[in-house]
Amino acid sequence: MFNEANTVEQIVVDVCVSNGRTYVTGPSLLRQASDIFVESPLRQALIKLNPEIADQPMSCGGGRGY
Repeated sequence: MFNEANTVEQIVVDVCVSNGRTYVTGPSLLRQASDIFVESPLRQALIKLNPEIADQPMSCGGGRGY
């Protein structure tokens, strides 16, 4: 039987790993399943792109912070 796990997912994982990415299973991630982003790497990437926001507190919505 064909499904996403045996037709697409494993191919994508294999290609990513062969290109130097690290595969981590979902339960090993430092986040909740309901979280869209992993906050720390997102914050680091945003600061790298926008160094002037480094000292701003993070906020959820409302146009403050990021």
